[in-house]
Amino acid sequence: MTSTESLIERVYQIMGNHCGGCKAKIEAHLAAINEIETAEMDLPTKRLSVRGKVDPRLVLTTLSEIGFDASLTV
Repeated sequence: MTSTESLIERVYQIMGNHCGGCKAKIEAHLAAINEIETAEMDLPTKRLSVRGKVDPRLVLTTLSEIGFDASLTV
């Protein structure tokens, strides 16, 4: 992705993630989506920050497919 102007940052609340393995699984699956520039999970707050030009429904669907409930907060 070349233009940072089109990138949007959204924050998701993740339920059911408890460890570094969960964090790694979430970040790896989201990193495979071309429209995502970065995906960073904060374990203590259970918040996931996603930056890119991606439909939030795709993020929520991907998270659901790998076993995590999530909601868009920002």
